[in-house]
Amino acid sequence: MKKFNAVSIFICILSMCLHSEIMAEQPAYLTNLSNGFGPFDYTNPATWKHIDVVEKYHFDEGVKTFRRGLNGSVWSDITYTLRAFPNHHPALDAMSRLLEQKDSAMSYEKRSKLFYLMPKSVTADAYFEKAIKFAPTDPMTHLLFGIHLHKQKKYKSALKQYKAAENLGLLSADLFYNLGLVYIELGETDNALKSAKKAYGLGHPLMGLKKKLTKLGAWKK
Repeated sequence: MKKFNAVSIFICILSMCLHSEIMAEQPAYLTNLSNGFGPFDYTNPATWKHIDVVEKYHFDEGVKTFRRGLNGSVWSDITYTLRAFPNHHPALDAMSRLLEQKDSAMSYEKRSKLFYLMPKSVTADAYFEKAIKFAPTDPMTHLLFGIHLHKQKKYKSALKQYKAAENLGLLSADLFYNLGLVYIELGETDNALKSAKKAYGLGHPLMGLKKKLTKLGAWKK
């Protein structure tokens, strides 16, 4: 039988403690769909009477633009909004943008304003995953998750979310524009061109995708 010395035993115990600490940091509301108020489906008109209440006290312009929180930090107000409406599209986008900044250098005052009481283990992905679990047929949640992953250069994962949104029937210039961009990153020029034609057919105003395809020799006048 293999013998363990005191050092190896100590390292093993320390590793178990650190793992337990990380697990303890995982907020239950990121895996548990139950909530004291709601949860409500953001796409269901029957629940819209509750949106004004939540947004008035937790998701006004000050929170959306990260100027200040209404009830603590900006993060805590966006989190409350997403506990009440897990697939609240503007709040999901705001959470994605907010957590992009969490590792940035900033003053103590600004960090407190944005992130006070936020566990270190929190990720934007968890909010998107919970939203999809709660409302799996909401295509906008998949699109927003795809954009979030796209910005992180996780192109294959972004493509999966974009295709899910498309398969759920979303006809959006933004969807096809972003699909075209991610196809270019994955070297699928033909699919990028098809997506670009759909995006511009639906009136997308940005010419970046067209310019990329022209540079690749794929866009023909």
